[in-house]
Amino acid sequence: MITGRVAAVLYAVLAGISIATLHGKALAFALIIVLGLAVKSYLDHLRKRLQ
Repeated sequence: MITGRVAAVLYAVLAGISIATLHGKALAFALIIVLGLAVKSYLDHLRKRLQ
């Protein structure tokens, strides 16, 4: 398993690549997906900390 910090860095890299290569609706769609995955990972991290 990767840590939350590594996941955050990978999501930032993915967002940066998306911004550099996509435009318009495709960029918005890609950023929404990346943001959703980042939030899901963060919530999973918080859930595991509470257990």
